[in-house]
Amino acid sequence: MRRQLDDNTRSALHYLLLGIALTIVLRLAWTSLYAMAYAGLSDLERPFRWGYLGLGPSAVVVASTGPVERLFTALLVAVAVAAMAALAWACTAATGRAKRFGRMFRLTALLLLPVAVWAALFAPPKSTRFTRDAVFLEYHRTFIADLPIPFSGARQGLGRGEVKDITWRQGAPVRGQEGYVAEILLRTAHGEEVIATAATDGRPDAMEKAAVDSLCARMVSEIRARFTIGTRPSSMP
Repeated sequence: MRRQLDDNTRSALHYLLLGIALTIVLRLAWTSLYAMAYAGLSDLERPFRWGYLGLGPSAVVVASTGPVERLFTALLVAVAVAAMAALAWACTAATGRAKRFGRMFRLTALLLLPVAVWAALFAPPKSTRFTRDAVFLEYHRTFIADLPIPFSGARQGLGRGEVKDITWRQGAPVRGQEGYVAEILLRTAHGEEVIATAATDGRPDAMEKAAVDSLCARMVSEIRARFTIGTRPSSMP
C-alpha cells in the first residue's frame, strides 16, 4: 500500500518546490534581462547602475546592495507578508483553517511577486539621469536592503545653469559593512547631493581602494563631458 502524505506535508512540499522553481526562473530571467539592458553600456557605466534595470541612458545610482541580495530580501519580505495575511484570514474561520491559509498564502504570494521584483530591480533609492541641458533626479524612501517603500517616489529636475560642479569624494561606509565607498557629488547653489556610489566588497586593500577612486574620477569626467561642465580637477579630502 502506498503511503499517503497529510495535507500539511503536501503543502510544505508544494511551497518548497515552488520556491525552488521561482528561484531558477528568476535567475534565468535576471540573466537575460541583464544581458539585454546592459548590452549598450560601457564597463565604466555598469558599476554605477548597481544591477538596476530600466533606467534609461546616462543614469547613475546611489545604492549599497547588489541585485541578488535585493531580490532575495524582497522575496523574503513578500513571503512573510503573504504568510501574515494568510494567517489573519485563516483565524477568522472556525473550521478549515489550514485550507484557507494555503489558498490565501498562494494568492497573496502571487500578487506580491511582481511587486518584489519591481522593488529589487527597477526602483533604486536614488537615480540621476543627465542630458545636455538638464539633470533629472528620482528618489525612493527605503526600509531595508535598498528596497523602496511603495508610493514614496519623488522627482526633481535641474537646469544646466543650476549645476555648479560635479565631483567625487570618499564616502562613509554603510552601517554594518566594511567596504570602501566613494561618492559622486552634484553641487548646486543650494548645496551638494550624492548622486552615485561605488564600493568594494568586504574590507579592501590599497589596490582596491585605488580602483574605486579611479572609477569615480573617470565617471565624473564622463558626466562632465556629456553635461558640458568645465573640467577643473576635483579635490579629495
